[in-house]
Amino acid sequence: MAPGTADSSGTLRPPGTAGSMGMQSMAAAMASEQLRGRTSMFTNTSNGQPSAPMVGVNANEWTRQITETGKVYFFNKSTGASQWHVPNDLYKSRCLDPDKILKYTKVDEIIMPSTAHAMKGVDCVMEAPTGTNSRELRDSMLSHFHSHTRPEPPTEPQVQPPLESTRLLSVTILSARGLRDADFMPGSDKSDPYCRCEIVGKPNSWFKTGVVRDCLDPVWNHTELMEDYEEGDVLMFSVYDEDDASQNKNASISYMNEGPSQLFLDGDEFLGRIVISDDEVLRSSHSEYPLEDAGKDIEAFITVATHVVAAFPGALGLNTTDALLELKRVVRKDVEILMYELPPEPGEVVSFDPLHKKQGYTGNFFGVFEEHADRLEPGCSITVNKQTLVVDQIGPADVKHQVKGAQVRYLYFTTPIKGCIRDKMQWKKVVQTPEPGFNEKRIILWYDGLTHEVVRIPHIG
Repeated sequence: MAPGTADSSGTLRPPGTAGSMGMQSMAAAMASEQLRGRTSMFTNTSNGQPSAPMVGVNANEWTRQITETGKVYFFNKSTGASQWHVPNDLYKSRCLDPDKILKYTKVDEIIMPSTAHAMKGVDCVMEAPTGTNSRELRDSMLSHFHSHTRPEPPTEPQVQPPLESTRLLSVTILSARGLRDADFMPGSDKSDPYCRCEIVGKPNSWFKTGVVRDCLDPVWNHTELMEDYEEGDVLMFSVYDEDDASQNKNASISYMNEGPSQLFLDGDEFLGRIVISDDEVLRSSHSEYPLEDAGKDIEAFITVATHVVAAFPGALGLNTTDALLELKRVVRKDVEILMYELPPEPGEVVSFDPLHKKQGYTGNFFGVFEEHADRLEPGCSITVNKQTLVVDQIGPADVKHQVKGAQVRYLYFTTPIKGCIRDKMQWKKVVQTPEPGFNEKRIILWYDGLTHEVVRIPHIG
C-alpha cells in the first residue's frame, strides 16, 4: 500500500505507517515540540480531524492531516501522495510569491523549504517565517543564498612571470704559459699563479681565478660575468704569484739580512699584465696575448675569451630545482642546461690532540673543521699535498674534538695517505667544471653545494 492512501477499512494512513499507528511516542514528542509557541501556517483542526481543503496548485489538491498523536502531514487528494513537509508548491506561493520574487532572482533560484529551514531556522512543516513577502525577507534570503550556495569562483593561481634575459659580458680566463718562477727558492718549487681581471677605472668590478700550485703553465678555465661593463670600458688582466705565510716570513728575514730586492718582496708577486680595448672585448674574441712586464728575458702569454651573452639575473638565489624549471620555460629546446657546484674555499688540516699536531697524519684519515666537512659526502674526492683522496666516510662529532671552540671531525679515505699530512696544509674538494670553450647551445648554472641555491647568474656559454 502506498503511503497516504486508504486501506481496506477506508482509514487514511500518513506516510511511513502500516496497520496500527507506528512511531507514536516519537511523533508525539516531535509534534509537541513543534506546536509549542509557534504560529501555524494553516488552520488547526480539532479532535484529529482533517482541516478544510487547501488551495490546489497545478490541479493538485493538498490537505493538512493530523495523526492521532498530533503529528502533522500532508495528503494530495488528486495524486494520492503524502509527505511530512509542506509541499514545495504551497510553500513557494505562500512565503516567496513568484510574481514578486522574479524581479530579484532567476526562476531556478527560488528558495525551497529545505533552504529556508537551513537559513532562517524555520520549521517548514509547521510555520512560515515572519515578515512573509516582505522586501527585507526576500533580500535577506537571496543575499544568504548567493553568498553560501553560489560562492565566487576561485581566483586563478598567480603564475610566476618568466625569467627575463639581459645582455652581459662573459669573460673567461683560460690559461697562461711561460710564467716566471718567483718563489723564494727557485728550483725547489715553482710559482703559485692566479689571475685578476678588472674594468679599468672601476675598482669594485674585479674578480680573480683560483691558485694553481707549483706551475708555470697554469690552466684556470675560469668564467665570470661582468655586470658593470659598458661600451668603451677597457679590461686589464694581471697575473700574480701567491705567497703563503711561511714564504712571507722567509722573505721578511731575507729582507732584514740582505736589504730589499725583487726576489724577497713580502706578499703576492706580480708576474705580468695585459690591457684589452673595448674593440677587442666586444668582437667576441678568443685570443692569446703576450704579458707585459713579465720579467727580464721572460716571454709569457695569457689566453682569454670574451663574449656578449644572454644572462638570467632573476634565477640568482633560486634553488636548483626552481631555477631549472624556470630556465626551461624561456630557452630553446635545443639549449642544454648544465649545473655545476661552485668550488668551495679550500680547507685546512687541523689537529686537536698533541700527537697529530707534532707528528702529522700518516694513516687513512686527518682532521678538518666541521664547517668544511659539511660540504663533503662519501664518494667525493679532495686534493691535498699533491695527491687525490676519495672520502670513505666522515667521522662523528665529539665535543672533546675541538680547536679554539670550533668542532673538528675526521675524514676517512678509501686509500692510505702518501707521506705525511700536517696541520695547516690546505685541501680542496674536487668538483666538475664545464668543458673549455664557448658553446651557444648550453647554459651554465653554478650552485652552492651546501644550500643548493644558484650563486652566479646563469648564462649562455
